[in-house]
Amino acid sequence: MRPYVFPLLNRYGTPIAITALYCISSFLSYYIGLVDSVSVVWPASGVALWVGFQRRWDWVAAVTIGNLIFVVTQQSQLNPVQQLLLSFGIAIEVTFIALAAKRIGSEKLLSKAEHVLILVVAVAIGSGLHAAIAGLTFGTAGYTLAEVQSIFRNWWVSNSIGAITIGPPLMLWSERGFYLRRGRYRQWIEGSGMIAIALFITILSFGQSQPLEYVLIPIVVWLAFRCDARLTATLVAIVTLTACITISASFSPDQVTSKAILAQSFLGCLAVMTWSLLGILAERSADARSLARINAELEDRIQARTGELEAAKCAAETEVRERTRAQTMLADRAALLERHNRILAELSRSEHLHEGNLEIGLRRITETMCDTLTVARCSVWRRCSEDDPDADRFDCLNLFEADHDTHSAGLSLLLVDYPRYFEAIYSEQIIAVAVADTDPRTSEFTNGYLDSFGIGALLDIPLKKHGDTFGILCLEHIGGERSWEPEEMSFARAVGDLVTLAFEANLRVTAEQVAQKARQAAEAASQAKSEFLANMSHELRTPLNGILGYAQILQHDRVSTDDRKHHAQTIYQCGQHLLSLIEDVLDLSKIEARRLELNPAEIALSECIDDVARMCAVRAEQKGLRFFFNLDADVPTWTIADGKRLRQVLLNLLGNAVKFTDTGEISLQVRSMSTSEEDDGTPIATIRFEVIDTGVGMTPEETVKIFDPFEQAGSNQQRAQGTGLGLAIGQKIVTKMGGQIQVESELGRGSRFWFDLACPLITTPSGTISPTGDRQEIIGYHGDRRTILLVDDRAENYAVVCSLLEPLGFELHVAYNGREALEQAIAQPPDLILTDIAMPEMDGLTLIQQLRQLPTFATTPIIVSSASVYDFDRQESFSLGAQDFLPKPLNFEDLLASLHQYLNLDWCYEEQQTETLSTLLSVQSNPITDRVGLDADLIIPPATELADLQELIDRGDILAIEVEANRLRDSNPLYQAFCEQLLALVRQFDDVGLSRFLADYHP
Repeated sequence: MRPYVFPLLNRYGTPIAITALYCISSFLSYYIGLVDSVSVVWPASGVALWVGFQRRWDWVAAVTIGNLIFVVTQQSQLNPVQQLLLSFGIAIEVTFIALAAKRIGSEKLLSKAEHVLILVVAVAIGSGLHAAIAGLTFGTAGYTLAEVQSIFRNWWVSNSIGAITIGPPLMLWSERGFYLRRGRYRQWIEGSGMIAIALFITILSFGQSQPLEYVLIPIVVWLAFRCDARLTATLVAIVTLTACITISASFSPDQVTSKAILAQSFLGCLAVMTWSLLGILAERSADARSLARINAELEDRIQARTGELEAAKCAAETEVRERTRAQTMLADRAALLERHNRILAELSRSEHLHEGNLEIGLRRITETMCDTLTVARCSVWRRCSEDDPDADRFDCLNLFEADHDTHSAGLSLLLVDYPRYFEAIYSEQIIAVAVADTDPRTSEFTNGYLDSFGIGALLDIPLKKHGDTFGILCLEHIGGERSWEPEEMSFARAVGDLVTLAFEANLRVTAEQVAQKARQAAEAASQAKSEFLANMSHELRTPLNGILGYAQILQHDRVSTDDRKHHAQTIYQCGQHLLSLIEDVLDLSKIEARRLELNPAEIALSECIDDVARMCAVRAEQKGLRFFFNLDADVPTWTIADGKRLRQVLLNLLGNAVKFTDTGEISLQVRSMSTSEEDDGTPIATIRFEVIDTGVGMTPEETVKIFDPFEQAGSNQQRAQGTGLGLAIGQKIVTKMGGQIQVESELGRGSRFWFDLACPLITTPSGTISPTGDRQEIIGYHGDRRTILLVDDRAENYAVVCSLLEPLGFELHVAYNGREALEQAIAQPPDLILTDIAMPEMDGLTLIQQLRQLPTFATTPIIVSSASVYDFDRQESFSLGAQDFLPKPLNFEDLLASLHQYLNLDWCYEEQQTETLSTLLSVQSNPITDRVGLDADLIIPPATELADLQELIDRGDILAIEVEANRLRDSNPLYQAFCEQLLALVRQFDDVGLSRFLADYHP
């Protein structure tokens, strides 16, 4: 908004003029309005307000300079700094006014009532800051506090009144767009008269001290409503200036302050009222003009719309007639579509279609199509082989003739006889023929088919599956040509989809029937295999229970010789080998049936690994191999895992390493790779188990297949030493534990197997776990004699247990079935019951159930010992109240551990020396099978004795070798070390190791 003043001044002339204007107005305000240091109105502030509303900073600077000139000339008692500070106040005042102008924006001043509030707030704040700076300046000049307060008050009020009363008139006269209303000459005359009257009243009121000043209010209101805003603003300015000039003449020294305040209050209220009234009138005028403009625009639109409606009326009448006709057609089509949809819904709900019953389903479809589309014939054709896109003919599955109400089948169409028709069938989605004998797609049927039946039109739907045409739904119209409607073709296409679904349902049902038969056969075979394996396991475990039991008895017999203990050890190891084979087959069966489960529990991990290393170290020693074992110190002592399965995997890997390594070394390394935490805060350690050997190695092809069942690597002789199930079972076990066995191998250089397991860390185990270190021979227990009831129908089973437990001081009672055991228990309650499951008359599970129902046996320990391999039997035993489950063959140490736990026994031990792991294993610098270290202590028999041994080894007579070794040892104690190593290889039936051992001393 550029001001419309000083149009002839250039860019630099206007600021100079502004400086002069403000300086002159300040001098006039000083001389006409200041009485006894009190000014009623300071008109120069109106000039400052006008400049601030221009929002030009060069003009603000000009006002500041003009004020500085005035201050320097009138306030000589102030020093230059104080004069400059006093002049700076006007710049602050103009700046706040400029902010108010920015808030109003490009709108004309007093065009809205809210402008008055913005103006008053800006003037009050700006003038207040100006007055505060002035008071501060005079305070620094030595004025008293009362004088400073008076200067601040007078300066603030007089500046505010001057700005509010003089500023708006200057703004209105400097802006464009304010013009006089109609009859402006009359307005000027009326306005001039009212100004004269107001001037007269002002002189009387303020000059003569007559109480007539309130008469000015109706004059101002009348002028605001009747005349232009400029005249009203001019009246306010004239009244203000007149009051400022005349009131000084009526001041007396004691009335200066009070009269000034009254005059200032009146003039301020008059100005604010006037500007508010002008703003309200301006808003009302703007609203009136806007309303008039809207009314005019609305009138124009109404007239234009009226013309449009007249034209639209004619068009609407025509459209109504056409729409009525179209609605009639749509209603007919809607009824037809509704009928088609209803029929489709009925067909889609047909049980015959969903069940794949083509004979009944196709009969209903063909009858429905003839009735719905009023055709005489409807047929369904299928390619002679759906799976062969090049099949040479289509066979008719069902042909319905409506005129005769008959169904038939058996016709065939050869592709070579009708090439153009079948080309269309394979390439098009629908074939709608209005005139059958002239259409190139169907004219081939004219002589042999169309003329015979009088067929004039055809509607054929190719039936497709995965883009290949496998059938045809054919509709035939008799009597002449016929144009097929889109609704009819759409309906036929939908029915064709239903026919396709019917064929797919038929194939699915057929496939399901075949699959069901195959599944039933597979389940029967699997069940038969499981039952066979379970029965075979049970039958094999029962004699093994006696073999292993008596082997353990002989091992613990204190009066047996060392030879007999060795023989018993050999029997026990052979039995354990047979048992491990049975376990492998059962594990494979469980894996195939997805019933292999883990039983995680708290285990002493380091001791578990020590046990495995101990056993494999002996086997490596017997074969002449070096064995290294490295257990990192940061491997956790306790963890939660299935210890049995972990031992099984490690023993299998180490056993394979021993089996496939003829010379060199084997190492077992266990180390902690990393630690982390689960969501519940449980620490987890990732443990790596690694087995390395220098054996025969494998080709890349063999490393891929070795984890498959019954697959083995190595030579034929080495393959004959196992079943080929160990690695397959081990991989499944490790996978269920959350890891995977990996392998690296090089043919002729050895192999490396390893797997990682996430093991929870346990600082303090919750239960008591028997240590696996050195064990002492148990010869009895302290305290009262305990009674045990044995329940088993097989004599060899309970005889083994009796032979094991009676020497330890237990009182044993035997029952041959559950009923007899129940009677004996009631008659003489035992301290513990050890029972089998499968028995005549009453099985073990029923016995447990009935015992637990009797208060006397509510807490009696019951241990189940069974050769059953079903997890169901174990779970059922625990659910009925058994405390433990010991599989057969019965392990003596496991049995003693259970008796110790449930009878709270304190064992008696016999001191004896046992070979510890430290005597079997050494650090890597001193392997246990270092041949140089062993040869130094051996005294070799004569060459003739060695020749006899070599002959026996060549014949493979293991028993004769054992007899000869015992004879040599007994004949000369010096040969004992030599014979012990020879006997160790004999017990393992290691003929290769025997030949290698003897070759070192008998070339």
